[in-house]
Amino acid sequence: LVITVVGYPKDVEETYFGSRGLIESSRLGTYLVDMTTSEPELAVRIFDAAKDKGLHALDAPVSGGVKGAREAQLTIMVGGEEADFEAVVPVLELMGASVVYQGKAGNGQHTKALNQIINANTMMGISEALAYAHKAGLDIDTVMKSVTKGSAASFHLTNTAPKMAAGDFQPGFKLEHMIKDLEIAIREAESFNLELSGTEVVLKNYRRLASEGDAEEGVQALYKIYRHG
Repeated sequence: LVITVVGYPKDVEETYFGSRGLIESSRLGTYLVDMTTSEPELAVRIFDAAKDKGLHALDAPVSGGVKGAREAQLTIMVGGEEADFEAVVPVLELMGASVVYQGKAGNGQHTKALNQIINANTMMGISEALAYAHKAGLDIDTVMKSVTKGSAASFHLTNTAPKMAAGDFQPGFKLEHMIKDLEIAIREAESFNLELSGTEVVLKNYRRLASEGDAEEGVQALYKIYRHG
C-alpha cells in the first residue's frame, strides 16, 4: 500500500507518471491511494493506468486541516472501485473519523471540490457578517451566542469566526492551497456549463490577498478584504 499526499496536480502527475513514478515502479497488486486535492480527470487517468498494470488506485482527498490530521479526525472522500476501497478502509480509518466511498474514480476529487465550494462561500458569508456587525456597533461575542445556535450555525462560524474577529490569521489551511482547490472546482464547473459566481468572487479575493503577500496565511484571512470596508 502506497499513500501519497503532495502539493499540486503537477506534483501528483510527476509522482505517478514521472520517469520513476509509481505506475511504472510499483509491484503487481499494489494499492495506490492519492490523498492530494487534485483534478478529477487526473484521478481517472491514474486509475486507468494503474488498472492496466495490475494495480489498484483510489483518489482519497481529505478535509480537516492540520488539526484533523494531527488528531486522526480527517474526513476522507474516496473514489475508485468499491472492492479496493473496502481493502484499504482499515488503514484510512487510522487517519479519519469519516471515511466515505463516493463511487467511481474521480468522485473523491469531485466531492472535495464541492467541499471547498461550501467552505469558500461560508468564509465569504462570515466575513461579510463580521463586517456588518462591526459597522452596526455590535459586540461580536454577544452576537456569536445567538448566531452559533440558530440556522446559520456551522463549523466555521463556531471555530473560525472568532479567529477572524481577533485578527488571528495563522494557517490551519493555507490560503494558497485554497486558491488551487477553487481553481480546480471552477474548471470542473465550467466543463459542466455551471457558473459558480460566489466561488469566483472568493477566488478573486484570495488571489488579491496572495498578491499582497498573504499566500501562507490561513483561509480566514479573507476577512481582511471586508473588515475595513
